[in-house]
Amino acid sequence: MDDEPENQLESLPIVNINPINPSELDNLYFYEGTDLGNSYLKDKTAFRLWAPLASEAKLVTYKHWDDTDGMEIQMVRSEKGTWTIELNGDQDGLIYTYKVRVGETWSEAVDPYVRAVTVNGIKGVVIDLTDTNPERWTRDKPPLEKAEDIVIYELHTRDLSIHPESGIHHKGKFLGVVEVGTKGPEGAKTGLDHIKDLGVTHVQFIPIFDFATVNEMKLNEPQYNWGYDPQNYNAPDGSYSTDPYQPKVRIRELKEMIQGLHDHGLRVIMDVVYNHVYSVADSNFHKLVPTYFFAITPTAPYLMELV
Repeated sequence: MDDEPENQLESLPIVNINPINPSELDNLYFYEGTDLGNSYLKDKTAFRLWAPLASEAKLVTYKHWDDTDGMEIQMVRSEKGTWTIELNGDQDGLIYTYKVRVGETWSEAVDPYVRAVTVNGIKGVVIDLTDTNPERWTRDKPPLEKAEDIVIYELHTRDLSIHPESGIHHKGKFLGVVEVGTKGPEGAKTGLDHIKDLGVTHVQFIPIFDFATVNEMKLNEPQYNWGYDPQNYNAPDGSYSTDPYQPKVRIRELKEMIQGLHDHGLRVIMDVVYNHVYSVADSNFHKLVPTYFFAITPTAPYLMELV
């Protein structure tokens, strides 16, 4: 536990909190821990939120994804601007958000570090990640002798398979990416078989994390976006799963896709674009720590090779 005075936050004038210089906030409250978000165990789940400008913080739990009233549980101020609470028992499947009070304003937001969300990403979910592993899940990347051998094929998950004549059953889905033996007009190979014939070593996905502008509750209607409008950076988008209402399904099917590509000798890259956001005002980061995350932004997207 850090030995900073408990009243250090209170010494900051509340009326001047929003304009605070981000570097000053870093000097006072930079948190080096790796346990932000929820940390699930079978017998308990710990929550840690970084909200150094807040004078109060609450964990809000819900029984159903579309509930508007939840149970509020007071969180405890901890080191370096974090707030914590621990719930006993198996919390697998628990739906939750955070509420913070900054100045006189209360804001509610999804946990920015959550790895599972409800339909349309409107609430976070505690999950047992081991329960999202497909039957075959090795995490072994295909061999690559030299970096100069890399040949990258970039794709949009929906575009790869959505054409009516793609011959792919799971059109527009993670699972559609790894279907084999599929053919289009005049017997032309489609999908994964076509990609393999190109001789590539890596498949790079433009954003597949939870983005804002495709309504997962109306997937029977024509909708489209490239995904550069992030909503929840660490959870897969539900529109690419076979059931966006089940938080574990999108994760399991993403893993099945990654494993399938690995099994066919293809490495996987994900475009994570942390410098993109759908709406600053609606951003979970901004609601929890106003102005801080959007004072300075990186100038280029990031790529992450998935294991």
